[in-house]
Amino acid sequence: CWVCLGGGGLDIVFSPNGQFLASASGKAIHWDISEPLRYKPLKLIPEGVRVAFSPDGNVLAVAGSGNTLQLWDIRNPETIEQLAMFESEERQLFLSLQFSEDGQILFSGDFDGNVILWDVSNPSELIQIGLPISAHTNTVYSIALSPDGNIMAVGSVDHDISLWNISDPAAPSPIGQPLSGHDGTVWGIAFTPDGHTLISGSGDNSIILWNTNLDEIHTYACGLVGRNLTQNEWTQYLPSDMEYQKTCPELP
Repeated sequence: CWVCLGGGGLDIVFSPNGQFLASASGKAIHWDISEPLRYKPLKLIPEGVRVAFSPDGNVLAVAGSGNTLQLWDIRNPETIEQLAMFESEERQLFLSLQFSEDGQILFSGDFDGNVILWDVSNPSELIQIGLPISAHTNTVYSIALSPDGNIMAVGSVDHDISLWNISDPAAPSPIGQPLSGHDGTVWGIAFTPDGHTLISGSGDNSIILWNTNLDEIHTYACGLVGRNLTQNEWTQYLPSDMEYQKTCPELP
C-alpha cells in the first residue's frame, strides 16, 4: 500500500473535506491525513466498531463495541470531546451508521435487524425518533438514503434489502417487498446521485444494480399485468385507511 494505517479496520470513512479519516476496529481512531505521507492519529476512542461523519464534518458518530452510540465534537482536532452517548441496557450492538443529508438525523442499524432514527439536531443529545423499525430478521450492516432523503435502503445478513418511505421520519413505512437477489450478507449499498438506481454489494461476491425509479417501475408493472388492482387485492395489500383508486389509470 502507498500509506498503511496500523490496526486493521472494520470500518473506514473519509471526512467530507477529505482532510481526515476515521477507522474502527474494536477501537475508533480519528486521523489527520491532510498530508498523507505524514498522517497522524488525533484521537483514540476505546470502543468503536462503526463510524460516520456528519455532512458538515463537525461531528463523528461512533458505534461502540459495548452497546453504545456516541457523538464526538471534532471541529477542533486538538480538543476532540464527547458530546453525547447512548448506552443500551439490552443487547443492541450497532453495526451500521448513516447521517441524513442535512445532518439532523442519525440512522443506526443493529445486531437484531432493527433501525433506529435519532434526532441529532442538537448534537449534545441523542433523541430517539419513534419506535425502532423492524427492518430485517438478522443483523443490519448497511444503510443508504436516497438523494432527496425520502427513501431508506437497508441491507442485512438475511441477504435482502428493504426499502422504507421516511418522508415522515416519525412514521416510516415499507415500500413493497424486500429486494432479493443476493446469496450472502449485503455489506454495502448506495444510491446513484439521481436516486434512480440502488447499488448493492454482497458477501457472495456479486454487485447488483436495482431500478428505484418509481415512475418507471409503475409503468413497467402496469404493462406487465395489464390491469388495475381489484378491490380485494387493494384491501389485502394496502393500508385499511387508504380509499380504493385505480393503480393504472390508463387501463380498465
